[in-house]
Amino acid sequence: MWIGLSSVAAFLVNFSGFLVMGNIGALAHVLLGQCKMALIMVGAYILFHDRYSLQQLLGAAGAVVAIVVYTFVTIREQKVGNAVLSSPRHELLPVLNATSDNAESPTKK
Repeated sequence: MWIGLSSVAAFLVNFSGFLVMGNIGALAHVLLGQCKMALIMVGAYILFHDRYSLQQLLGAAGAVVAIVVYTFVTIREQKVGNAVLSSPRHELLPVLNATSDNAESPTKK
C-alpha cells in the first residue's frame, strides 16, 4: 500500500513539475525546487523534530533569500518593461528633426 501511495505522490510531483516548466523558465523551476526543499526541511523539523547542522540551515536560508531577490528583480523588470511598452513612441525616440520654431535641428547650428 505504501509503495502505491509513494508512486502516486512521485507521479504527481513529476507532473506538477512538467506543468510548471511549461509556464516558467528553467531558472525559476530550479529556484522553485530549492524552495520546496526548504519547506521540506521545515516540515521535517516540525513533524519529526529533525536536527540540522548550521551549514544546512545557512544553505536553506541562502536559497530562500535568493528566491526572494530573484522574484523581486524579475517583477521589477517586468514592470519597467511594461512601462516602456505602454509609453507613446515619441517619448522613446530622440527628436532628430524638430518642426517647431523654438527647437533647434541637430543638423543646423
